Amino acid sequence: MAITINGSSNTITGLAAGGLPDGSIQAADLASGVGGKLLQVIQNVKTDVWSTTTQNTWTDIGGTDQSGSGSVFGINITPSATSSKILFIASLQLGYYRSGDLVACRLVGGGSVLAHGDAANNRLRAHGSAGSYNDFQTKMLHMDFLHSPNTTSNVLYKIGIHKYDDEATYINRSYRDYDGSNYDFRLVSTLTAMEVGA
Repeated sequence: MAITINGSSNTITGLAAGGLPDGSIQAADLASGVGGKLLQVIQNVKTDVWSTTTQNTWTDIGGTDQSGSGSVFGINITPSATSSKILFIASLQLGYYRSGDLVACRLVGGGSVLAHGDAANNRLRAHGSAGSYNDFQTKMLHMDFLHSPNTTSNVLYKIGIHKYDDEATYINRSYRDYDGSNYDFRLVSTLTAMEVGA
């Protein structure tokens, strides 16, 4: 069917689905109020084991970004517009000592802490926490936050860990990690960043 442009009725007929060249219509061309457009999705999957014995301070999880660069387990994303929001989701597999070690985590984007609890005397302010009563166990900690970075420059999203015990805390394995045990596993932690158009 031929493409027909009717100036009287302001209609175009005969245009097949996908018939416009890529990039012909951009987010700014859509009608006002058509928000919530998913512009890009980036995920970083960590399958290796990482550990830390650092106490009483925030520590980045070692690893790389989604392209294998850097020394921190994170996601680098460049928003396409200053009005975009970034939905950042983290799923961590944590293993630690059973003596009551408590691990707190926070989300960091562009060098700023994205969300934590209100100040209360000397209590640690974090986004989430997890504890364990069994050395063989791991705990999955899920965190998410909708961030408005207000930039079209690159933003690094990452996780900070804070612990009090001097025993090691692990990512993707339990504390004991006995080979051949029916209770120990190798696990996967993920970070996901989704750019949502205004």
